[in-house]
Amino acid sequence: MTAIEKTVKVYESSLPHPWNMNAHDPFIDGLLNGIVGFEISINEIEEKWKLSQNRSIQRQHRVIHGLKTTNQYHSQEIAKMMEENLKR
Repeated sequence: MTAIEKTVKVYESSLPHPWNMNAHDPFIDGLLNGIVGFEISINEIEEKWKLSQNRSIQRQHRVIHGLKTTNQYHSQEIAKMMEENLKR
């Protein structure tokens, strides 16, 4: 399994209608001509909070609403952090 196939499997598997990568589909073959998959080793991780604070208040509220409508990738927790950030 290629790095691209692994990535698709990981990120699509939790969705309500996961996309199944069929490498023999001519459309997918065409897409793969323009995509380069690679693997890297991680030696260190640094985090930075990016909660759309550079966006308008209205846009932040829309993002929060969208996050609250799903339960994927810690979306509920991120929505709460964004709400707390707006109170500051």
